[in-house]
Amino acid sequence: MSRPTPFEAFVGNVFLCVPLMLGAIYVGYLWMIGQASGLAALCAAIVASIVAKAAQRVRAYAAWQRDWENAGKPPRTFRPPSGKVIKVTIGLAIWGWFVWMSQDVESTPAMNLAVLAFWVGTAIMFLTMVVRMLRGPSARKTSEAAVVSACLPAARHSTSLNSATMELPTYCLRLMKPGTN
Repeated sequence: MSRPTPFEAFVGNVFLCVPLMLGAIYVGYLWMIGQASGLAALCAAIVASIVAKAAQRVRAYAAWQRDWENAGKPPRTFRPPSGKVIKVTIGLAIWGWFVWMSQDVESTPAMNLAVLAFWVGTAIMFLTMVVRMLRGPSARKTSEAAVVSACLPAARHSTSLNSATMELPTYCLRLMKPGTN
């Protein structure tokens, strides 16, 4: 597959494609409500189609290049996020919600006490995290040695070239003879 042209690579990248498409949609919206001319809407539609084609070509080339570079390697399978990542994400979302809610507190003594408890708890958690990071990874127990359940005998000798050649099917033997195609 050939590379996209420099124009396609420039217009088809995500950072320029998205704003151009949003601009074309906006011009189409302005035309629909009567604030833009039909010529502007037509130009926006042409730009949108060129950008969409360039983005599709860039994505196809990137997929082809990724497949080319990974040829011969086992396919990568999707791994869902681990439980720890999900717990941390949910915890950060809840913490962020509490931070947002603590900003809108009226000056009542009960709420100020709750906000103070929240920030003290946050400081304790942060200091605990820093101390754990400075101490380094915790020493985990090493796993027990695996018990060997089956042993294979060592190979007595390797196969000779003649015996390996004799084991080939007849159609392969013809290919191995010199002077035959």
